[in-house]
Amino acid sequence: MSAFTTNFTFVGTADASPYLCIPEAIAYREKIGGEAKILAYCHTLAKQGGERVAEILGTKTLGGNDGGGCCFANVALPLDVRELLTLKNKRGGNGFSESSAAMTEAHLAILVRDWLTLKMVQEHDTFMALVFYANEWWVRLSAQVYLELGDFEYGAGVLQGLCERVKRGEAWAEE
Repeated sequence: MSAFTTNFTFVGTADASPYLCIPEAIAYREKIGGEAKILAYCHTLAKQGGERVAEILGTKTLGGNDGGGCCFANVALPLDVRELLTLKNKRGGNGFSESSAAMTEAHLAILVRDWLTLKMVQEHDTFMALVFYANEWWVRLSAQVYLELGDFEYGAGVLQGLCERVKRGEAWAEE
């Protein structure tokens, strides 16, 4: 066995069982309408779901999601980095106070993103990818054939509740 093969011996790619599912997966996808119907459903769901999440959160979606068959939506979170930074630096914690070096936007962006991600997993058994871009936190939502608009609304509720907790300072209270 080559060194290259040895390096990958103990990872999932050495397991052939996923390949055994391919015929059934293809049959299932054909049974529910085929690739074109699935893509159209996911594209529409991403657009409608993203718009609905933005409506619930009182924010916006990133760019247009109406071309190229995109099945993702990026929605801004209702958090203002400058307001949170002011609140964080006034309250102090973990060496950051008005009398010491203040936390930067970059550090706060990571702290809030990581706190939100942790709480999603620990408290809601879910995960949504978050990124800090152009001074805003964004959630990336993925439409899948097994999801419906209600799943996006559930996710918006989770995000809304967690963002309210961030605004109360919980994201850094545990430092």
